[in-house]
Amino acid sequence: MAEEGTPLLLSGSSRDITTGKAAERALPVANRRKDALLATLAHALRSPLAPIRRAAEVLRMLAHKDPTRQNAVGIIDPQVSQMVRHVDNLLDVHRISRGDMLLRAERVDVASAVRAAVETSRPLIEAGEHHVLMSLPHAPITITGDAARLAQALSNLLDHAAHDTPTGGQIALTVVRDGARVRIAVTGNGGGLLADRCDDVFALSSRVQHDGQGALGIGLALVRGIVQLHGGEVRALGDGQGQGCSFEMWLPVTEPLPSPDMAPSVTANGVPAAAVGAKAQGLRILIVDDNVDFAESEATMLELTQHIVCVVHDARA
Repeated sequence: MAEEGTPLLLSGSSRDITTGKAAERALPVANRRKDALLATLAHALRSPLAPIRRAAEVLRMLAHKDPTRQNAVGIIDPQVSQMVRHVDNLLDVHRISRGDMLLRAERVDVASAVRAAVETSRPLIEAGEHHVLMSLPHAPITITGDAARLAQALSNLLDHAAHDTPTGGQIALTVVRDGARVRIAVTGNGGGLLADRCDDVFALSSRVQHDGQGALGIGLALVRGIVQLHGGEVRALGDGQGQGCSFEMWLPVTEPLPSPDMAPSVTANGVPAAAVGAKAQGLRILIVDDNVDFAESEATMLELTQHIVCVVHDARA
């Protein structure tokens, strides 16, 4: 430096960041292409899975006197059901990422959603010989949301707990009201999560460990998306490997459901449940589907339950 303070020399370094910036700009495009590829793959898998599932149901109906066939169907059916759920989860994650998932908002009894989720996850729970402890409040708790989607999110949490918990383990499911919100917690005594990974498990690219084997976290990514669409939040809690883990869903509470005396039971399409029960047998049913295998297997299943079925494969027919 000169006597008057003027610098004579400057030291420094430079680095070419062109490649890094180009990769950064390309990342959103790559993510969109990846999501589109996954959605295309899920759609492609969904078509052949539908007739396989129906064929398995037909075999189950016909195999009641054949133990060998019963055992075979007992293997096929739950495995296909799991594949269908994985494919559906993948499609739903894609819908959420595009903002295309629509909710059928209604007042939902939390306890009913919890029981529906347990029934959906029962095959995995029974396969692992797990014991489920449910703690539900005596007073009804209702929220505004999509009952099917909420049950789907809860079932995904139960599936994760069933995978993560060793054979014969324990899964706790508790529902507690906390002011204007309800907390639904699913806790297993399995492998557990590291504290610094609790936020990462909800990412689609995350790999969650189950007994030493990695599994894509599609189900957990869907849980986060569904809960956020309902104005809630989901958290993962863990103290490390071998310490078990807990997932908590927090959802806003709304006013109670109307009395059952004022709201007759209806089916999904609005038909009174009593009327459906009165005509459960002998319906005349038309199936229109360009998936020939699915349509034929569906018709066979319905005919075995005493319905009259006609099958066509295009609108003109």
